[in-house]
Amino acid sequence: GLGDNVYSLDGFFDETPNGAHSEGFDQFEKVAVVASNIIKLSENENLSKINSLINGGETQFCEFKQTYSWDIKEKKKAEYLIESCLKTVVGFINAKGGSLIVGVSDTCEVTGLQEEIFKLDRNSSDKFLLRIKSNFEKKIGIKYQNFYDYEFLEFQPGVPVLLVTCIPGNSPCYLNGKDFYVRTNPATNKLEGPDLVDYCSERFNK
Repeated sequence: GLGDNVYSLDGFFDETPNGAHSEGFDQFEKVAVVASNIIKLSENENLSKINSLINGGETQFCEFKQTYSWDIKEKKKAEYLIESCLKTVVGFINAKGGSLIVGVSDTCEVTGLQEEIFKLDRNSSDKFLLRIKSNFEKKIGIKYQNFYDYEFLEFQPGVPVLLVTCIPGNSPCYLNGKDFYVRTNPATNKLEGPDLVDYCSERFNK
């Protein structure tokens, strides 16, 4: 109904007195409120999804990582942590899909990514997401960007997490162009040799 009201005001402002202008802006304001509520509802749905995943623990379709690249003990960036996150994403794509939540410990505690973003990205979530984008494209490949999606969400005020959602790929996906991983139960395993050949033959040649 609000949409129809606004649509009917198209071109109306040029030939109407101030009262009509006021009425038109009132309609736009109502639409803005509705849009804001829809955005909040979407965020709440995502947070509800995260809560549900966390409550279910790590499974074949869900993995937790406490940080993306920040070594909490050493207080520095660590490449092996990035590789650990990305091999999980590759494993999901090569299997049946799944969700990676970064900012959650193995004990299901939501610790957030605030320290990493403050230390490595100058407290900018945009810079953090640019890092994610660059790493994904470089190490997994642009070819597979339609098989994963990532969202930066605040689980609580000041406690951000990263939700990466993956769907099954239609061809073998390799980390760094050479390493093949697959998600089986609550673990991500590397396949090589005959095991790799057999799996790909069964999984992708149907």
